[in-house]
Amino acid sequence: MPGDCPPKPWPLPEFKPLHIDNWDNHGSPNLPLNINTHNPFRLFSLFFTNEIMDKLVKWTNKHVELYPPDEEIAHPHAWQPTCREELYAYFGVLIHMGITIKLAIEDYWKDLNLHGTKHIVKKYME
Repeated sequence: MPGDCPPKPWPLPEFKPLHIDNWDNHGSPNLPLNINTHNPFRLFSLFFTNEIMDKLVKWTNKHVELYPPDEEIAHPHAWQPTCREELYAYFGVLIHMGITIKLAIEDYWKDLNLHGTKHIVKKYME
C-alpha cells in the first residue's frame, strides 16, 4: 500500500560547492518571521515537521512488524509501537550526545550525584 513503506532512494543531484567571496560577512538566517530563534524545538520543527515525524513513526512501526526482533536474543523487553513523542525524545538524546562529550557511552546513562538529579538522557529515555 503506498505510504506504508519508506520511499525508494532517488539519484542525488549534481553537487556544486558554494563559492564564498567574503568570509567576514556571515549574513543572517533566512527564517519565517514567526520563528523564535531562541526556541530550539521551533528550529528543529522547520526540518522535522509533524508530517515527517508521523511518517517516521509509521515506517518504524511497520519495519518492526515486517522484521520482528528475536526478543530472547536481541532485547530484554517486548517491542511496543513508538509514537511521535518518543521519536522527539530519541532525536533530543542523539543531539545532546552529539554536543556533550563523555568518556564512555555508559556515562550518558549514569545518575548524577550532584543535587540529586538524573542525567538528561536517563530522564527522557526511561
